[in-house]
Amino acid sequence: MSQLTKGRIETGNLSPVQWSIPLYNPRRQETINQIRELKEWVVKPANLTWFIDVEGVNLPLPYAPVPFQVAIIDRNSDSESPILNAVVAYQVDRLNLARTITQHGGSGDITAGTLRKVQSLATTTPALTPSEMHDALRHFNFDRNTHLVIAWGSSRIDEYSLTQILKREDIIIIRKSDIPINFKTFNLRALIQRITDLPITPLDYVFSRLCPNLEVPIWHRADADTYALRETFNRMVGQLDEMKGQDEDEDMYVD
Repeated sequence: MSQLTKGRIETGNLSPVQWSIPLYNPRRQETINQIRELKEWVVKPANLTWFIDVEGVNLPLPYAPVPFQVAIIDRNSDSESPILNAVVAYQVDRLNLARTITQHGGSGDITAGTLRKVQSLATTTPALTPSEMHDALRHFNFDRNTHLVIAWGSSRIDEYSLTQILKREDIIIIRKSDIPINFKTFNLRALIQRITDLPITPLDYVFSRLCPNLEVPIWHRADADTYALRETFNRMVGQLDEMKGQDEDEDMYVD
């Protein structure tokens, strides 16, 4: 059993992660196509691949998630110079923000806990509205046609939050249909599920298994999680190069 301690998952004496593409995987061709796509992005300029993590709350349909903290880095960013790391500023106090979220079906406990965690960053992290975040991102020339956005998880809170920023939507409650995701994304988590023997895929567990010599200072904070996401990506890319020798996977590398 694994245990999270001081930013690291203690995985005990687990055997090394096994990487392969099963010959009879019903999604084999889809997996091969994903790998080809990933390798195409690796040779492009590093500033065209963005890693994003958002701390916030999911709402039931038809509503989009509500972001509280947003962090974005690219393949070159260091911890001192992210593309963006900010707490989301809304034009209401924390009590009314939480009340609005719960009135639209959000979990009261999750909302309160996430807000407390994010508010603890107030002295070290700027608070910006989505419109102000949009203005900050303009300096990095984001283009939905040339950039790739990589996030983790299945709720798509990260992608919807970036769309909200790009559309300069400063309101709390937004319908998903009003902010359709229209930029290039890549599901790194799904690919790792298919080509490793990892039993579970929370980011903290995957990172600690794939990058055992690295640590994250604190989990479930957007700025820390983007670092873990990028290093997991780098480990994946390195492993794909090592997999070239697997005879059964040679067709992945045929042009």
